[in-house]
Amino acid sequence: MKCAIILLCLLCLTQINSHAIEEDFAKIKEISDSVVKDCANDAEKVLALSHYVYLKLKPDADKGIPPNAIMSTIDRLDSGVGWCNHQVAVFMRLAQAQGIKTRMLYLISRDGTSSPHTIGEALIDDKWCVVDPQLDFNVLVTRAEIQKNPDIIKNLPLMQKRKIEIYKNDEERFNEWAELYYIPAMLVYEL
Repeated sequence: MKCAIILLCLLCLTQINSHAIEEDFAKIKEISDSVVKDCANDAEKVLALSHYVYLKLKPDADKGIPPNAIMSTIDRLDSGVGWCNHQVAVFMRLAQAQGIKTRMLYLISRDGTSSPHTIGEALIDDKWCVVDPQLDFNVLVTRAEIQKNPDIIKNLPLMQKRKIEIYKNDEERFNEWAELYYIPAMLVYEL
């Protein structure tokens, strides 16, 4: 099982490996600049870029694009389809265009046998802050800060929606999901 997960993670990494696909960095920069044009600092830029990705990319198997499809950043944005790892990869490229250092984390479950979610982190004021474009986080906190006070993220609107829609208000299962944000990551890819 772990070998399959690692292979899947490596396949996903090729999405953001500029040697594996042709990236249009000028177009990425143009898009990134337009998204952050009213932002005063890197923290505001990270939040704006993450929200932009949240609005542009949704998991949607009905459009005929499989989760393992390898696409450039621009093609991914044009398709409108992206799962958590794709959303983070696109966010990373857009943030990179602003000179913001980022990384992707493949999270593991409590038992350490699966990777149920992928998040990003951005280096803001010498702190690696969590970025989750899939759940449109609008706070910049570290994984350690979340561990000290999980309510920081548990009370975010899309986390509460997830609690109701996916976990049917099952507090234990929802808490296990929220723990993913501070349990050690299986794989970290920095860009």
